[in-house]
Amino acid sequence: MQFHKHPMLVCAGTLLVALAMGFLGDACASDDARVRIESSADRTVARIGDAIIYRVTVEFDTTLSVVGVVPEKALAAFDVRDRRAIQGEAEAGRRSVTEEFVLAGYSPGNQWIGARPYLIRSADGRVDTVMTAAIPVEVVSMLPADAEDIRDIKGPAEIPTAFPVWWIVGISAAGVAVAATLVWYIRRRRRRGEVIIVPPPRPSHEVAYEALEELRRQNLPGSGQTKAYYMALSETIRRYLGARFGVPAMDRTTAEMLFLLKKTECRRDVGVSVRELLDTADRAKFARWEGTLEEADDQMKRSFRIVDESKQAWINEPQEEGVAAAGGVH
Repeated sequence: MQFHKHPMLVCAGTLLVALAMGFLGDACASDDARVRIESSADRTVARIGDAIIYRVTVEFDTTLSVVGVVPEKALAAFDVRDRRAIQGEAEAGRRSVTEEFVLAGYSPGNQWIGARPYLIRSADGRVDTVMTAAIPVEVVSMLPADAEDIRDIKGPAEIPTAFPVWWIVGISAAGVAVAATLVWYIRRRRRRGEVIIVPPPRPSHEVAYEALEELRRQNLPGSGQTKAYYMALSETIRRYLGARFGVPAMDRTTAEMLFLLKKTECRRDVGVSVRELLDTADRAKFARWEGTLEEADDQMKRSFRIVDESKQAWINEPQEEGVAAAGGVH
């Protein structure tokens, strides 16, 4: 049984926590004029994965103290993606506390943001429990109304295998000509005693920085191309990690790539940032999550930090002040 689908179980669990802490009180909304509680949601209909802003404001006398039991991952049928608390200034013997949650639902149908308990402690030690009202929210599926299921995968495309003979002969002749020219050129340079200098490959972090800057310049989220933006962001970081740590990042799922990354010298905190970035990108690619422009900018900054904190030190990079020239690279 999943507790987040049953608001009454959430309330019962909160009361057990209160009893374990030595609290005794009523498990219902209080009629005490010293306490007033209000709850609201910014929408009553949301698509799967859409952000829902849920606010609870508790106004109470300054002689009281308020404790809200913080949910770990969910409020009834809705996942908690973010939470913040705002303490109001005391005025005329009253104080207020506002909690704001960013929720998301992934089960279509008529759901409820469950009643949320708050513990009110009086100056004499008495503790009462007040509850918010449960709020109904309809979670709408991404599928069309007449769709019975996700469309089946298309069959394999047929690739033509028969090529004209003249095409094969022409490509072979061109290849032989290019190879012969290259061999002649190398031998000629060697006879002259010249050294052929092959430029080193560009550092993987430079390639990643350049790709991220170009993606930022395109401003895809600003033009409504959220999915294309997160696909490009995910591909850029995957290519960088594959080149930097030698893992096959492009043809692996997020979980498989993170498992391989743990076996390298990649730092654990960098791996955590990579997981959060790719999880967000996967939601945009597969669940049609759009997010906000601020969230898109945060993921771009996270991508730059991933490269900053994991890039390889190169011999030709400027040394920090205080490192002796003869000391080498550390």
